[in-house]
Amino acid sequence: MKKLITLLASAALLLCCSACSNGSDKQESSAPSGSSSSAESTESAESAESSKPDESAASEPSHAPDVFSSDASIISEPAPNAISYKVKDAEKPTGKSSSSDAPLGLNEWGTAAKLNIKDNTYTNVPVRLVSVKRGENIYSELKETVGSSRYLFEPRDTEEYLVCEYEICLDGFPVPEGGTLCDITGGITGTNGEMIKLSTGSYWGSSTIALDEQTYYFDGVIHSMICSPIPKEVKDYLIVLGEYGETQAFFKPQQA
Repeated sequence: MKKLITLLASAALLLCCSACSNGSDKQESSAPSGSSSSAESTESAESAESSKPDESAASEPSHAPDVFSSDASIISEPAPNAISYKVKDAEKPTGKSSSSDAPLGLNEWGTAAKLNIKDNTYTNVPVRLVSVKRGENIYSELKETVGSSRYLFEPRDTEEYLVCEYEICLDGFPVPEGGTLCDITGGITGTNGEMIKLSTGSYWGSSTIALDEQTYYFDGVIHSMICSPIPKEVKDYLIVLGEYGETQAFFKPQQA
């Protein structure tokens, strides 16, 4: 009986020691876990703080230029070139009426219709011829002047190029925000305003080619050029400026 009691007491003591040992292990294992969680929380807070936008940088205004603004110097003051440039800042000459029967001469202001893309209508503008030149060397001179910006057909053996310098007044012309080209529709006709009959029995007439379709203006008197191949045999002709079916200016140029 004493042995039995002694065995039961020993077993109880062993169970108690085992329970104490397990409780101590659990406490030791839970301590590192808690420390790791605290460190992760600290790193997360620091990351969130660094990801906040820099309010001082965001409040600084941007100074990048708006090149699409109508007052940007790249648009409002185009660089002069050999073809188009501003002659005067402001002038409003009075254009005369003209016809094939009563054409104008060089340096006389006429009136011609120009398409304005702002309203998609035609507006009459003062325009005048200031120079007309032709000859076998004109084609090579034009190619050298315009370079690759404008393609020009090589004239036939029976043709040569004619180039007209003109001035157009844009004061009062409806100009959109981005400016307007200084081009104007033109053509070459006979002295009766019709096509020219050639020695071969065929008839000839031509529209002109605008040499500058890249430079935009807002106002003032602008100098520019148009050209066209012309048969060498044609010596008597008219230069007509303005949209067909609208107001046109007829010019009888001096012989070059």
